[in-house]
Amino acid sequence: MTAPATAVDVALVGGGGAAHCLLHALAGAGVALSVAVLDPVSHQGNDRTWCFWDRGTSPVEPAVRRRWPALRVVGPDGVAHQLAPVSYAMVRSADFYRLVRDRCAAGGLDVRWLSTAVHAVRPAGDLVRLATDAGELTARWVFDSRPRPPDRPGATTLLQHFRGRWLVGARLDRSAATLMDFTVPQPESGLAFGYLLPVDERRALVEYTVFSRSRLASEEYDVALSRLCDRLGVGTATVESTEDGVIPMTDGGFARRAAPRVYRLGTAGGATRPATGYTFATMLRQATVVAARLAAGVEPVPPRPYPVRHLRYDAILLRAVDRGLVDGRRLFTDLLTRHPPARILGFLDGTSTRRDEARILAGTPIPAMMRATAGWLAGTVRR
Repeated sequence: MTAPATAVDVALVGGGGAAHCLLHALAGAGVALSVAVLDPVSHQGNDRTWCFWDRGTSPVEPAVRRRWPALRVVGPDGVAHQLAPVSYAMVRSADFYRLVRDRCAAGGLDVRWLSTAVHAVRPAGDLVRLATDAGELTARWVFDSRPRPPDRPGATTLLQHFRGRWLVGARLDRSAATLMDFTVPQPESGLAFGYLLPVDERRALVEYTVFSRSRLASEEYDVALSRLCDRLGVGTATVESTEDGVIPMTDGGFARRAAPRVYRLGTAGGATRPATGYTFATMLRQATVVAARLAAGVEPVPPRPYPVRHLRYDAILLRAVDRGLVDGRRLFTDLLTRHPPARILGFLDGTSTRRDEARILAGTPIPAMMRATAGWLAGTVRR
């Protein structure tokens, strides 16, 4: 095991997506800092796939595996809707990790990768002391992205859980990407959808995703995926690899500052959008601000991931879906297909105007959403 350096400027506790986003931003900011990345798990291969909305280009464009200008949404009635024009991008983790390490090397950022667990993080004046398996490390600033429950428990907590298959050998129209197909098997409560993202004419990611309070049995994912593949005409393709994941969807609150000089990034800092699970674009935005603040010599507290009002919308939507007040499949289908893509993108991105938000909310089932709002407000008062 590599012993940690005695002291560094920045310690990143957890070496996954959030840490790599900050490294990418630091390398681009040209700051002369020493950085230690501490994680017992080595993040180099394809351990995950990120998809996100943007406006046609990304700070990590060299790592974008595929971008789709149009998407299909298949409602619960089987009717397909076209969502265009959009810009929906895919980044595979191996490409992203490679890009970040190359950028750090080219930019001269002093990074040390330490395969070690961190057991304690203790502020000590102008420094922070980290107790690790390999000894003690001190840092001026610490950014912790390890998964953790919310600091303020939420009234509604769902899991976004999924299983995906990377398929090779299928004959595909690589422009025919399906974002959400709601005709797949549904859970007893919550909702489920499938999607198909072809990266070229012979290779695609197909996935079965569920929003519910608990995970399914392993065979339930496989049965749903096999049925989806057969219906999409890719049932005979070879399964190259599979990926599983769980993303928390909660209206609980996450602190961005954990202690003096200690901050949280990624899902641990609230970067996951509660009602959708999207995280990657927000991690990039936060990392850019943090890097700029470090370069300017000011406190590098991460910016708020989403406006407060958007988090309130999400809390109400989560409650409506979880309590069965709305048909989640119909609600998401209508949200995505009844408005111009730019309006929906702004809403998902947390950059929409109040006027656009009013138009979007007016298209939801008003009585059901009012009941969800009343329940959320009552729960907020009790907490």
